[in-house]
Amino acid sequence: MPGPYFPTFYGEMTRTDYLIVAFWAVLLVIMTVSVYLMKKNLDAIADEMKEISAVAQELRNESEEINKILEEV
Repeated sequence: MPGPYFPTFYGEMTRTDYLIVAFWAVLLVIMTVSVYLMKKNLDAIADEMKEISAVAQELRNESEEINKILEEV
């Protein structure tokens, strides 16, 4: 049975073959979107970790200043 869309070019492809190709195309799209969303989330987490690190460094500096003041007293 020739394929429903391109019988002159793919005369030996059956509907099942077209379904398999469509399944792989859909799977590829799903994987591409999943990887994109995962990258987006990981970038957001990395930005948040940078902010946390900056705040932690500020707290360390303030803690050192407080320790110096306490030693003077």
